Amino acid sequence: MKYRVLAGLKDRLMAPELVAEFIAEFQREAQKERVEALAARGAVERRLTKVRRDIDSIFSAGLGRSRPVLHAAHQLSNVPSNPPSCRQASSDNCL
Repeated sequence: MKYRVLAGLKDRLMAPELVAEFIAEFQREAQKERVEALAARGAVERRLTKVRRDIDSIFSAGLGRSRPVLHAAHQLSNVPSNPPSCRQASSDNCL
């Protein structure tokens, strides 16, 4: 009896039309998440650009004693503009 039930489940769950629908839905969701991630990344990159401009303007103002601190802040702002993609990041951050 157990083997017949398992065989029936296997046959029904692996029906080609159900597998095709699962794959299509999976692809739709993956595309939706990629679009959302790109939008979020764009917002972060715009913010980074603004912060870098602000730091550059403060740094170029030459505020005397603060210059070493501003220089350090300027160096820290030079993060890579192409952070690792979701595939390279830990899978906990990607759905």
